[in-house]
Amino acid sequence: MGPSDTRDYELAIVQRKFEAARSTGGFDALANREELLHSTSMLTLHPNCEICDADLPPETDQARICTYECTYCASCAEAVLKGVCPNCGGNIVPRPIRPKGAWRSGTGLENHPASTTRRHNKYSVEDRKALSDKLKDTPAQDR
Repeated sequence: MGPSDTRDYELAIVQRKFEAARSTGGFDALANREELLHSTSMLTLHPNCEICDADLPPETDQARICTYECTYCASCAEAVLKGVCPNCGGNIVPRPIRPKGAWRSGTGLENHPASTTRRHNKYSVEDRKALSDKLKDTPAQDR
């Protein structure tokens, strides 16, 4: 089984899980089986900052993420959010850069491209500030 066959097999399994979840009302935010596969197997690499909507291409070193892969630019993560994810309260760290090429079979952006689905934070400026102010001095492992 080659890399393409493996991917097709993985997608078939994910499609079955997706259909089962959709029939019970789960996975509402996931638009298709590709996005579900990305959400269960690797970083999605969202294309923008959820706060200021700045573009964050997969090769940038300015992308920051939390453990749920909420995505922010370095400026918003530090100056606006003070290192606190406004969605989960977790810490925000630099997002890894996925290699462009497949240095190993089936890897890299050519096999697992970044998402093109833009996301925006649902909390108000006041809500985000309140959570950041509350948690900014609490170490991540103690939140």
